[in-house]
Amino acid sequence: MEERRVLIAAQRETAASFDKAILTVASGAFTVSLLFLKDVVPNPLPNTLWSLSWSWVLFALSLVTILVGFLSSQLVVTRQIDYARPIIER
Repeated sequence: MEERRVLIAAQRETAASFDKAILTVASGAFTVSLLFLKDVVPNPLPNTLWSLSWSWVLFALSLVTILVGFLSSQLVVTRQIDYARPIIER
């Protein structure tokens, strides 16, 4: 039983680390794209602005989705702990 608890804790830690790494990489890529546009291509072609704008909107949406996933994961774990407490305390 103890080994199972250790494995579950390790799995949670790995998932949390993976989510944090994805959020960090995505934020960094978003920043690099903004700096690239500002410094390397300050005057993009007018017919490419719509695709650039949509890519930033969708990229930002993916970051928000990751953050919502973090929050919902914490909420679900808290609810499951509350649900399991009477069963465990018997």
